[in-house]
Amino acid sequence: MDETSVTINGIWFTAAIFALIAVVLVVIIWQVGSALRARAAVSREDAYRKLADQVGDAQARAGDDLSRLAEDVRDMKGRIIAMERMMREVD
Repeated sequence: MDETSVTINGIWFTAAIFALIAVVLVVIIWQVGSALRARAAVSREDAYRKLADQVGDAQARAGDDLSRLAEDVRDMKGRIIAMERMMREVD
């Protein structure tokens, strides 16, 4: 073999090694990115789950408050009717 073919073979070998290293680096970077995206998705889902729990609790409290308000309004309505009756009797 002459020196030119050895040099060309060395260049091809070096290029192949660099290509292999580049492919490995791309795969590693891609996998790290996928892992980070998955971790972010899990974190986001946990935040949504907590928010949904908070909304559920707030809705339950609002329902309880609404029930109490309805009861208070019924009580006030009864008192107003009693006062109207009393005022008619006074006249």
